[in-house]
Amino acid sequence: MMLAACGSGCVFGEPVSVQVKVIDDLGTPLAGGDVLVLFQGEKAKPQGERILQSDANGVVRIQGETTYGVTLRAWKSGHYETESEFSIDPRKPVERTYVLPRILNPIPLFAAREEYQ
Repeated sequence: MMLAACGSGCVFGEPVSVQVKVIDDLGTPLAGGDVLVLFQGEKAKPQGERILQSDANGVVRIQGETTYGVTLRAWKSGHYETESEFSIDPRKPVERTYVLPRILNPIPLFAAREEYQ
């Protein structure tokens, strides 16, 4: 799941508090899910991507500064990813809950290579 956060409302170097809760389609918290957090911009803090694991309640928390926005991505083996985009007000904490549906009956896909002359 890729999430682009922020918009025209961000102030350069504005502190942002981000909390992401990851659950499955039954509402069960997904402990050990991976959440990528990237505070965007040249003066963003911390610099670069951070991959954090959700706690027993499916929650990840991080604070930083953004000069443009925040990108989030969450995934866990055995679950589908979800995408959304949203704008934030950097003066308010970002709290989002994302549902990663379980993969129940995967359909195998097969590909054959064909040679054409």
